[in-house]
Amino acid sequence: MADISYFEAWVMWLDGRSTVGNDLFGVPMIWWGRAGKIAAFAGGLTVVLDLAGPDRIAAASRRIKSALESLMGALIGYVPTGILVLIVLALNAWADEPLVDWLPDVPVGGGVLDLVVSIVFVAVIMSVTLGGSWLVIVGMLALMRRAARLLSDPRMLVLRVSAVLAICIGFHFDLLAS
Repeated sequence: MADISYFEAWVMWLDGRSTVGNDLFGVPMIWWGRAGKIAAFAGGLTVVLDLAGPDRIAAASRRIKSALESLMGALIGYVPTGILVLIVLALNAWADEPLVDWLPDVPVGGGVLDLVVSIVFVAVIMSVTLGGSWLVIVGMLALMRRAARLLSDPRMLVLRVSAVLAICIGFHFDLLAS
């Protein structure tokens, strides 16, 4: 990879040649583009949240929280069904021939220990998937509320200006790395 200057990168881009495969200030251009995408997204999200306003954000987060609580209440009612599904998945993997063809295949042998391992395996996969989704949603709600509080502060002009700069600079590096 050649280390190119900022000016050379723009000359290459304007000539229609890709800058990817080169380094700018010792960093591969693909990473400049990725960092640009992230910066532009973060800046754009900040602008959208600012336009929505703290009251709307707080109201939306309350609605989402209420919907999640209702969903979790409904899911808790289906715990026996979930346990049954785990057992069926484990038995399907444990059987010599699959009981149901469309169920995922869990690679295990045929002993009782293997049956227990397969039940735990499926339970862990389901827990990580559902738990991970729950953590992401709760984290997003917390970020929304924090952003609403920050943006409602009139002293946060720096944040607003930084968001617009992040959009411009991020777009610039994303474009340069294309």
